[in-house]
Amino acid sequence: MNNSGTDDQALSLTGNTLDLEDGGSVNLAGYLDNTDDQQLGNFILSAGSLLSLSIERGNGVSVNLAPLLADLEAENDELEATMSNNSQIDQLQSQMQDLIIRMEIREECACDPTLGNGDNTLQPDKAYLLQNIPNPFNNTTSVGYFVPYTNAKAHIVISTMAGQIVHNMELSNLGVGAVSIDNSRMASAVYLYTLYVDGKRIDTKRMIVE
Repeated sequence: MNNSGTDDQALSLTGNTLDLEDGGSVNLAGYLDNTDDQQLGNFILSAGSLLSLSIERGNGVSVNLAPLLADLEAENDELEATMSNNSQIDQLQSQMQDLIIRMEIREECACDPTLGNGDNTLQPDKAYLLQNIPNPFNNTTSVGYFVPYTNAKAHIVISTMAGQIVHNMELSNLGVGAVSIDNSRMASAVYLYTLYVDGKRIDTKRMIVE
């Protein structure tokens, strides 16, 4: 029995098109959504950790970020603690190194001969540089030396541990002598001082400015 012209008709669906038995068709594309691709918007963060967002077609969802934020805060605290510990370790190592240098210099002071103090090691053909006295010092100190008269010129150069020259003093008197050094241009630190004779380095010692 042919149902054409009545409301009782067979229907068939091809893609998004609904076909009627009598030849009519309806495009359902406007009513169908065959994908999960939907637009998100209206991101709102409230109460410090609750993220709310709206989804296309009136839907919405809320996500509690508190567990994630807690993990991030814990990691940040741990990182800051590690950085603080590393800084303290570096500072302690620097202080220890400075103390070691100061102890070595004090030991050198106790052993080095001083001019005019019963020293029998000086030789008339060899230049010598003596440990400064006092050492450490906070005002002035004296550096003794011996340069044979057969040499032409001599200098005492004072520099920082990094190599920056602080003083370059030409010795006007050869033979046995001493120069006085003040700390007007020297901050509290450990310094090196070197005796040069005719352009050749003879010896280097260390002094402490307190």
